[in-house]
Amino acid sequence: MKKIVVYGAGAYAKVFYNEVRRTNALEIAAFTIDNAYIGDCKTLFGLPIIPFEDCVHYFPPEEYDMIVLCGYTKMRDRKIMFDKAKEKGYFLSNYISPDAYMEENITMGENNIIFSNAFVGYGGTMGDGNVIRQNVYLGHNFQIGDHNIISSGVTIGGNLKMRNLSFIALGVTIVDSGNIGNECLIGAGSVVVKPVLEYSKYYGNPAKLISKHYETGVIV
Repeated sequence: MKKIVVYGAGAYAKVFYNEVRRTNALEIAAFTIDNAYIGDCKTLFGLPIIPFEDCVHYFPPEEYDMIVLCGYTKMRDRKIMFDKAKEKGYFLSNYISPDAYMEENITMGENNIIFSNAFVGYGGTMGDGNVIRQNVYLGHNFQIGDHNIISSGVTIGGNLKMRNLSFIALGVTIVDSGNIGNECLIGAGSVVVKPVLEYSKYYGNPAKLISKHYETGVIV
């Protein structure tokens, strides 16, 4: 397996580094961020931080893979960063914690991060760039698109259909056959019993429509 360059140096990248250090499942060689954001930051956890614009010269994609770790402050940035990494020729690795439980017959694209103690049910599919945090229960036969974040403690019944760029906050429950549209935000502790409309924020028990955000996408 190739060594990994992590694209990102924020909170998610730091959480991921400590997860990988504990599990020893990957070897991280360096971090990279866009030159405009580097400032005086030259190292993180003793590893170099390289301007993304120059990354291929120091860590060529023929020798290194990449993992994009963008947070949830502005969810549309997740796809932008993913696409920039692909344009430079990197293969974007998946990370599945050795402490996660993965059932059989699961297919996924690139750059999916599944943290420790997640349970992922059988027969599911997911695209690219999804994050499943610790202590998530994800039921069988799910269909998940791209660049979603499912936060810690979320419980999701079987047959979920979830599209792209949504953020599911702490402790949400989604009943069987949940249907989550594009770019949705579901607030912490909500209970979802009906389809969630795209470009919308939902909150409560049961979850209700609070606002729409077509122009901006999900901003947390």
